[in-house]
Amino acid sequence: MQIAFLTKSENMKNSIISNFDKDIMLFDNIEDLQSNIEKIEVLITSNMGFPCNAINSFILSKAERLKIIQNFGVSTDVIDVDEATKRNIPVAILPATNSVSVAELGIHLLFCLAKQVRKSEKAILANNLGEPLCEEVYGKKACVIGLGRIGTALSLRINALGMNVVAVTKDIQPGQGKICFIDEIYPPEQIIEGIKDADYIFLTLPLTEETEDLFNEKLVINCQRRPYLINITRAPIVNKEFIYEALKNGLLRGYATDVFWEEPINKDDPFLSLDNFVITPHIGATTVEVIEESIKLIKENIFKLEKGESPLYLINNKFLKGGDK
Repeated sequence: MQIAFLTKSENMKNSIISNFDKDIMLFDNIEDLQSNIEKIEVLITSNMGFPCNAINSFILSKAERLKIIQNFGVSTDVIDVDEATKRNIPVAILPATNSVSVAELGIHLLFCLAKQVRKSEKAILANNLGEPLCEEVYGKKACVIGLGRIGTALSLRINALGMNVVAVTKDIQPGQGKICFIDEIYPPEQIIEGIKDADYIFLTLPLTEETEDLFNEKLVINCQRRPYLINITRAPIVNKEFIYEALKNGLLRGYATDVFWEEPINKDDPFLSLDNFVITPHIGATTVEVIEESIKLIKENIFKLEKGESPLYLINNKFLKGGDK
């Protein structure tokens, strides 16, 4: 069975190579994948550094032998799932493997902003002590937008820091707030109510047509406290032009993110000149634990395919019968 892995991460490449006894084709760009797609039976995808729907109708039209697209993670915005479904290609995810890892990165970015990590670096280089002026997070209010597995894991952790937590989500479950120690949960149409007096806003919701450019000037002008924004999901949820100006003019006090609109970020990008901007190189799910668990599940799904069984964690509705959500 010919397996291929599309990824820009050297850590993921090395882990795949060392943990599989099968011949795996490795690609770090769409063009090379496209040239070889006719040979591939199992395509493993990573969304890191690739645009939405990179695995599109043109590529899928040539994927004559493709039996499954296995996403390395939860979010499948790199795949045109509707097109794959039309062509009878199952798409599988790896749910819950990265929830803790990404939530922990959210905590890291929280403290990078509160403790002014960019200004601290400059103070060290200038031989200054006792600078910059930082903040405690205890007692501050956080709004988590998106309450899936990652949002839930994050909410529990920021509550443990003594922060007051509210959330915005489209699927409000009875008792959810009490279980997650969340003071109030708002539906999407009340998002302004959720963020208006927040000190920190976390983005943990998936990228869809509805959420693209969600965080924009219309939202921020309703904020009372000039909040910090932390993005551990997808860059296009934030309006790029607006966020840059908001950081420069103080409408937002800071922006910390694990994702960018172009990955990797250009070293000359103007965002990098801002003291109130912090970025990590899309490492939310790049931990030893996540990669080991993910590879284990991918191997299990390939084994099921080889035995003619239904793979686990399919997301195309037409293939869910007999599978495992």
